[in-house]
Amino acid sequence: MKSFFTKSVIRRPLIALVAGAGFIVLTSAIYWYLFVGVRDRAEKAAAITEAYNAEIGKDTRQTALRAALRDTKDQVAALDTHFLYADEVSDFTTSIESLGPTTGTDIIITNIGTKTAGKTDTNLMVSLTIEGSFAEMLQAVTLLENLPYNTKMNTVLMSYLGSTAQVISSDGKQSSANSSGAHWKAAVSFDITSYRTHRP
Repeated sequence: MKSFFTKSVIRRPLIALVAGAGFIVLTSAIYWYLFVGVRDRAEKAAAITEAYNAEIGKDTRQTALRAALRDTKDQVAALDTHFLYADEVSDFTTSIESLGPTTGTDIIITNIGTKTAGKTDTNLMVSLTIEGSFAEMLQAVTLLENLPYNTKMNTVLMSYLGSTAQVISSDGKQSSANSSGAHWKAAVSFDITSYRTHRP
């Protein structure tokens, strides 16, 4: 009996020890499972929050971009008027020649054409002559330099013709006439760099 009792006393603490160790292992496993699950849910929540904030930011940027485009629409339209398009060249040449009566000179366009500038740009080349007094010619050249387009002056060559001017009558005959002041002639060439062959 003694041996049975001794065996049973030894077994109880051993069982208790095994049961305690099993309980600790089971509790640790449950905590680990819950911790990993909470961590995964937290990471997923963080990813969803980040995606949501990115969408909100994208919408905010798109709204800001739309507002900027709407606000600059009038400015773009105004900027567009500073380009000379191919379908406006005829009116452009007429307006250039009409500067003559304004300045008291005779302006005759002698050459007009296009040239490639770079890979995609095209410039409009204009050559013309201006006849009149020195002050009148300077006024005409100043008006040409201040056209509402990007203009690059290439040459302005002035020649003194004396105090007689060449007069061309309505029947095409040329004659000399005395003028009250010195008569000058200028050969001017310039490029319109804001020329566009097609409208956007």
